[in-house]
Amino acid sequence: MRAVVTGQIGVDKQSYLKNVVDIAGTRGEKIELFHVGKMMYAEAPDIRPGRILDLPLSRLNSLRRAAFKDIIADTMPVEDHPNFIVNTHATFRWRHGLFSA
Repeated sequence: MRAVVTGQIGVDKQSYLKNVVDIAGTRGEKIELFHVGKMMYAEAPDIRPGRILDLPLSRLNSLRRAAFKDIIADTMPVEDHPNFIVNTHATFRWRHGLFSA
């Protein structure tokens, strides 16, 4: 199972998805969970918490691309990583206007 989960800011997807991973673990299934936003911040330690959307769109796109490259690398070979969830946003409304995540 490979899933991409999106949702509005503030719906607390991360804790819900962590519970999904934990429940699967109690049933003998391993699910890996990737949080794209946290991965983007890890890729750019110079960015203050809560300020990542102030970056130029070109840098945001580069950070997102790097996060997804890491997810791809971390889930290979496919046979060893059959189940994972990607927690991300579909769009953002910020100073740039409404833009895709």
